[in-house]
Amino acid sequence: MNYFLIPGIKKNAIQEIVELDDTEKIKQSLMTALDLTDIMVNNKTRKREITEPRQFLHFAMSIYTKLSLAKIGEICGKKDHATILHSYKTVVNLMETDCKYKAKYLQVLVDAGLNIEKVIKLLKIKKEENHLPKLGNSQGTSHLY
Repeated sequence: MNYFLIPGIKKNAIQEIVELDDTEKIKQSLMTALDLTDIMVNNKTRKREITEPRQFLHFAMSIYTKLSLAKIGEICGKKDHATILHSYKTVVNLMETDCKYKAKYLQVLVDAGLNIEKVIKLLKIKKEENHLPKLGNSQGTSHLY
């Protein structure tokens, strides 16, 4: 479709719509894998059983989307960009120091159908580490992103 021929449509508006649609798919697949509801994501509680998966959702959204931290915060319950940045740093720290945490949340990415190669490269994880989850196909990538 040639967006230059449609009056009133900005040049990058269609690309933004596609990116938001992909973002919503990623968010929903992660929320399903994490057993989170919209209420839990939007809630301001500090209970660990809700905060930990919510922080991981923020982390994964920042890796698998091209959205700014402010936009991710807006999508994930009207959070501030600093909250998303704090979540990102917290998850990276826990992934680097806690093997059980890393294994649990890498498995969540696999369950959500996301490619864990991005996280492995980010954290510089050795592929031969035995706590990595088994991937669904032989190429080592998942079907989504």
